[in-house]
Amino acid sequence: MSLCKIIRGLSVSLPRCRLLLQSQNVSRIARTSVGFQQTAFEPHILPAASFCTTNTERESVFMTLLGVPWRSSEKDIVDFLKGIHVQDVIFEYKGYHQTGRVYVEVSESDVSDVLAKDKEYIGTRYINVTEANESDRSVISNLQEELKKKPKTNTESVYVQLLGVPYNVTKEEIRDFLTGCQVEEILFDYDDSRKNGIVYVRVPNDDVQTAVAKDREYIGARYVKVLVNDSERTRHLIPRLQGIEKKMQFLKFDLEKSDMTYISLHGALHSSGREEIGNFLEVPIEEMLFREVAGDAQGMKYNNIYCLINKKDLGEALKKDGTYEGNRYIKVQKTPDHAMQHLAFAKTM
Repeated sequence: MSLCKIIRGLSVSLPRCRLLLQSQNVSRIARTSVGFQQTAFEPHILPAASFCTTNTERESVFMTLLGVPWRSSEKDIVDFLKGIHVQDVIFEYKGYHQTGRVYVEVSESDVSDVLAKDKEYIGTRYINVTEANESDRSVISNLQEELKKKPKTNTESVYVQLLGVPYNVTKEEIRDFLTGCQVEEILFDYDDSRKNGIVYVRVPNDDVQTAVAKDREYIGARYVKVLVNDSERTRHLIPRLQGIEKKMQFLKFDLEKSDMTYISLHGALHSSGREEIGNFLEVPIEEMLFREVAGDAQGMKYNNIYCLINKKDLGEALKKDGTYEGNRYIKVQKTPDHAMQHLAFAKTM
């Protein structure tokens, strides 16, 4: 072959080599830009395992559970994911109520096992399981910030309202119903002097969610609604109920130990004042209370009157039983135990 032919062959093959190398470089850049990692020794091989969204492997992942029963606890979530190491559980709330959405942090290696729980049940509810998306991650970040701001110890308290409570319920039964809560105070609400099925219970802020989780559970045969009621009416009502509670405490326990007792006067006119009653009984009166009672057939209104007197004067006061104040027949008796609660609702004369 002549020297001229060799030179012409080289001049043709060199541009082809340059074109081939340029093509490989473009291909390498394109593959790298869509998330493939190249190996140093085999730039033309794209192993499946090298596909990723970031250059570093995630240590943990948040999963989203939808449809979780509102009364679920962290233990219920851990039991649902039995066999999977749960790093964190974050419940989403609207006010004090769970929304049914829960975020669970697990390791990257457990994601497939968690996804396998999709459509399985907690109680009677099946659960939708997905990996947290961008919107979820924003919510999780906000919830984590709120948890950081929440003090570890909180001495402030909240009143939760129980509705539909049996009228004859006791404080012990209320405490049993709110098992798991530190009950600081129980106040019964009344219509006149009868319990009306509404109870206010003071619990620490940390226990509010536990109390609200009891919503629609039963006391006896009646289910009870539980809610947080911080209305203006409630804030004004609480001091009045505390006054009634204090008075009933005195009537039930302290009065028995004292030198004083209450007597009841039935039939006294609505117009009768403290001075008229004092003159009628003719004994020293420490306190005088009254409750207005419906009028008689002639439209005359009269009161039940309760007088706190010294026990040593009881015999003298009872002598007035069956006598008259003006033209009104008055019945006088020692206030019976079953009527004592009425005194907590009586007005001072």
